[in-house]
Amino acid sequence: MQTRLASGKSLIELTTYDHVAMWWFVDFEFNDFLARQLGKSSPSEPARKGVSIARRAELLSRFLESFMLRLLPQTSKQSSSEAKYENRPPRILFTAQDLQWREIRNQQTGSVTKTDVFFDSILKRLAGRCEFVGVCLLPIPHPALLDLRIRAWQVFVDKWRKWPISQVPFERHFSTKVWRKTRDASSFFAGVWQNLLTDRVFREICDKGSLREAILSELEYYFHTAFPRATMSIEMSRQMIENLNPNLVLMLNEYGLFERSLIVAGKELGVPTLAIQHGMISSHHRGYIYSRDEVSPFGSVTTPYCPIPDRTAVYGPYYKRLLTEVSSYPEHTVVVTGAPSCDRMAHLNRTCSKRRFLESHKIEPNRRILLWTTQCHGMSTSENIENFEVVLEAMQHLDATTLVIKQHPGEGRKHTEMIKHFLAEYGVSAILTPGDSDLHEQLCACDLMISKDSTTIIEAVALGKPVIILNLSGDAVQDYVKEGIAVEVSGQGKLASVIRKLLVDDTRLAKNRRSFVVKYLYKIDGKATDRVVGLMAEMVGNRRTIGTRRTLLWSKRQNLVVERAAR
Repeated sequence: MQTRLASGKSLIELTTYDHVAMWWFVDFEFNDFLARQLGKSSPSEPARKGVSIARRAELLSRFLESFMLRLLPQTSKQSSSEAKYENRPPRILFTAQDLQWREIRNQQTGSVTKTDVFFDSILKRLAGRCEFVGVCLLPIPHPALLDLRIRAWQVFVDKWRKWPISQVPFERHFSTKVWRKTRDASSFFAGVWQNLLTDRVFREICDKGSLREAILSELEYYFHTAFPRATMSIEMSRQMIENLNPNLVLMLNEYGLFERSLIVAGKELGVPTLAIQHGMISSHHRGYIYSRDEVSPFGSVTTPYCPIPDRTAVYGPYYKRLLTEVSSYPEHTVVVTGAPSCDRMAHLNRTCSKRRFLESHKIEPNRRILLWTTQCHGMSTSENIENFEVVLEAMQHLDATTLVIKQHPGEGRKHTEMIKHFLAEYGVSAILTPGDSDLHEQLCACDLMISKDSTTIIEAVALGKPVIILNLSGDAVQDYVKEGIAVEVSGQGKLASVIRKLLVDDTRLAKNRRSFVVKYLYKIDGKATDRVVGLMAEMVGNRRTIGTRRTLLWSKRQNLVVERAAR
């Protein structure tokens, strides 16, 4: 993407709008697209078909949705005035993902409630000391995304009824100003695309034989749909931050379109951004791994740099080395805190027990529990079918063993029906738990866990459970096997024997768990939340006053001058 085209600019530079390179809003997506085309990955069918919607129809629906949301009662007691800003407690704006709205067991009472499981420990630790505002997203209004929209509204209403935390729909901040910005960006990128099609070097780069048409179609979608949509998201983020006036923006999944727009708006408006690691990071994860010329050492989000948060809290020292040495994150931006979501593990035995789990599901006490954490939404239909066949065939050869299937929160109704179909076909009686059920309770109860590359693997290891990596596709997965804390099964007919061996003796895996936890999770001491809260306090203390748009423009120009001088 840094190659100079006939125009004298790189593709990244040509995607610049309002000083920001929009390429970084699709970079992860484009790498995933190439991997699919080259057969190096096997995710589910790309969402391009059916998601693209006529520009005018989308903007009209945004207007109507914004108007409707503004009719709802205020979901937070925000004030944008600086006078009130000085007197109120720190306001933390955080990304409240629907997938994180799940069941969790209270450590003191043992009762089960629903909350944002990712941020729960932070919300509780700072209750009464900070004002939290969760920002939720509603999917693009389109028939192909009807299930997602229904779920989003269900979660929104559920939170409204049960959650003491304020929440604000992001779509509420669509306005005439946003519409004009999006319209202008659409015209601009349409013109850039037409010029690109006549660029000799660009045509040569795209001429990859049978992939040529697919590449051009993907890039055309970016210029006509994705880049204007990113522009819209940035402008909405600016308006939201100006309206809510937070002291800090807290997020996960910082390479998503919405999260990138929050980073850009936060940087421009002087509001610090903090991302907390939410899953495993590998040396080939394009959401985190960048070359030295792709990330600004000064923290700038102006082109050609990729917007990254002011601070990134990671689980362990391995991830800090990965981001600062393999990738190009500046050293001071990455802080090792441990995983706040794992703090419960330090006290899990107080609230969870295998006996209670067996009793609640009417399972005989002498049976072994196999926990399979599925990821159907991220796999092709053929890989899912092969996984079902291998796991359920193995269950037919295991005595006194019960299978618990924990669905990923991102799996839809079709995946649930698929699982039920194969259970009936193989005659296997299994416990199917939904995506919003308490994972830690199931991890605590299980004797062995099966997965592919889920974050649940590292949590199972932290709880001392043997793990099997079921990798029938041959994809590159995390280094769990190399670290000696998991056994990989990559062929049919082998799973049952591996399960039997590990249920009898997992000494070889157990001896590697302690060093693995130190390397990847730092400490399971129940204090990761404290370390993150300390980092938040430091960043809130350094928060600059939100500037005017004139100040913003001056700041952008100053950043460019300083960086050009440094280069």
